[in-house]
Amino acid sequence: MPEPAPGRAGREPLPGSRFLSDAIAEKVRAYRLLRRLKQDDVAEKMRELRHPWTQATVSQVERGQRNLTVDELVGLSIVYGLSLNELLDPVPVDGGPPPTLDIGLPFALPPETVRRWSAGASLFFNKEAGSNKVQITAVGGLAEEEERQ
Repeated sequence: MPEPAPGRAGREPLPGSRFLSDAIAEKVRAYRLLRRLKQDDVAEKMRELRHPWTQATVSQVERGQRNLTVDELVGLSIVYGLSLNELLDPVPVDGGPPPTLDIGLPFALPPETVRRWSAGASLFFNKEAGSNKVQITAVGGLAEEEERQ
């Protein structure tokens, strides 16, 4: 079982952005509420899949205080009747705009790039020599290019 989220080793998201793990935590809660499940219900269903979850585990996951393993993500996708892609997609359940994401680069991914990425595009990054500009190329789906400074 994974340790509680260690505060990302002191790392905070870039201004105006959020971490993908926080977007996933929000989705775990949103899908639970859409399916009118209690945290105890989710924990019980996860235990049926041999994950030793309690109500407190569900609460920690939903508040972003505990990281998920890949096996647990698969379990949650089964519990909620979703594909892994639906669960990992950072676009909010209510269909609102995608968040600006901090994925560890020196800049955050803008919402339109996040939308293309969540729709299946592969992202490629190329920093121009002698410049702070980074070209983001999204390949697949509705791929276009963007420039970030």
